[in-house]
Amino acid sequence: MSEQKEPFVNTLRTLVRARHPIIWLQTYEEERALRLVNEVAANPNPDKPDAPKKVVAYWSQASGFRGAVKDSDITDPMLTIAYIVNSVTHRKQAEPDVLWVLRDAHNALDAKAYRLLRDAIPSLQSSHDTIIVTSPNANIPAELSKDIAVVDLPLPTTQELDLRLITETQAQIEGGAIPNITNGDREAVLRAGLGLTEDEFGVAVCESMVRSHAVVPRDIVAAKEQIIRKSGILELYQTVEGMDDVGGIDLAKQWAREERVNYTSAAQAFGMRPSKGVLFVGPPGTGKTLLAKAMASTLGTPLLWLRADAIFSKYVGESEQNLRRALNIADTVGGILFMDEVEKLLAGSRGESGDSGVAKRLLGSLLTWMQEHTSPVLVAATANDVTGLDEAFMGRFDAVFFVDLPTPQERLDIFNIHISKKGHAADLGGQDLTELLQRTQGYSGREIERVVNKAMRLAFGNGGKLTVEHLLDSADQVKPLSVTRKTQIDDMRVWAANNADPASSSGMRASSQRKGVEL
Repeated sequence: MSEQKEPFVNTLRTLVRARHPIIWLQTYEEERALRLVNEVAANPNPDKPDAPKKVVAYWSQASGFRGAVKDSDITDPMLTIAYIVNSVTHRKQAEPDVLWVLRDAHNALDAKAYRLLRDAIPSLQSSHDTIIVTSPNANIPAELSKDIAVVDLPLPTTQELDLRLITETQAQIEGGAIPNITNGDREAVLRAGLGLTEDEFGVAVCESMVRSHAVVPRDIVAAKEQIIRKSGILELYQTVEGMDDVGGIDLAKQWAREERVNYTSAAQAFGMRPSKGVLFVGPPGTGKTLLAKAMASTLGTPLLWLRADAIFSKYVGESEQNLRRALNIADTVGGILFMDEVEKLLAGSRGESGDSGVAKRLLGSLLTWMQEHTSPVLVAATANDVTGLDEAFMGRFDAVFFVDLPTPQERLDIFNIHISKKGHAADLGGQDLTELLQRTQGYSGREIERVVNKAMRLAFGNGGKLTVEHLLDSADQVKPLSVTRKTQIDDMRVWAANNADPASSSGMRASSQRKGVEL
């Protein structure tokens, strides 16, 4: 379970004590942010208990100023900043310093207001006042970027969620309606809530009490799935696939099973740490995505699916913000952060796409996070095309596997898996599949699945029993990528020989096999 090394209030307090004139606090949790600001104001310097307390003034474009200053209906951004500057420059010595919280100011400030805000910085620096902007966005003009401290409010820790759990359930506990609110699963409930905001967790708790007459982890997980999916950036995937569902690629599966040891408390007490990343490279349809899903089951961790197409936005700065949000959730939830066809996310990072540097900035942010994050997150990525992979990016992975087209034995395993799943393993009992394996040379796992599906339709229309003839007829109707994309696959094998480990113990097959002669 991932926890912040230091309470965020200490980070905020440090920025205030360092006299940053403007702090841009990026968050959707406005009320939680205000609570933390008030905590800083009440105790600005824990090392000096007698240090003067600060006061907090709140502003929004809807209601003007409220809080420590005299209520004012000033909602115009220009007049708001002028009001702050006037207060700072004319304050009496005995009056307390102010933390000025501007809520959702990104929607209110225009070019003139930003200019006035920049003019106000010397006055703020000469005082002990700080402007704190709370906003879900961090679209800051370049002229202010050097004067504003930008910080993300992390998602709540289990300690913070526990306080919210107490708040939401207190009435039921006091009334005796639900004597044991979590049925002894308090830790599991809190762990399930990681990755949610306080308000989202509160709603999930209330829904669980209504649905189950207690707060149960499965209800919280179900709510989290919906909330994370609604973000449009990540999807919390509940894995049902196991390693037995993956045909072949035994070396990669062995790596995943060995990695499981690193997640035990004994291994971590010994000083071992989970790997930070594994990259699976290979032709499409060779089982890379299925393997990543099965890894989540093997490791007993959630799988967060990062959708590359959902990261990019037409609005300036929003793509970077989307990636930060995704990584923030991953840091909090832990588990596997899955990036399928990662080359799509990195496309243009070499400056060839004309995207104003968005891809380069995304790659830079991702590289920094992969290098520095300490949360229990394993990045599992797949790539169908190696030409767009950045060397620095590949260097962040502890393991890089090349998943080649399956060998005859692996194809047999894959056929058996798909036929057994459909309940027709007995139909082929004792039949010779040698011709089928020869006929499907160069077929990927996905293409073998298509062969089985076509054969099932043929069998259903001809008496209901699956035969080898059905499979052979179906195989002839599938044109494999090893034929249509032969050059690209051969190039990928050449690249893999120097840059990746084989995912299968059959390894990098001999050159005679490359030419189509399988031994």
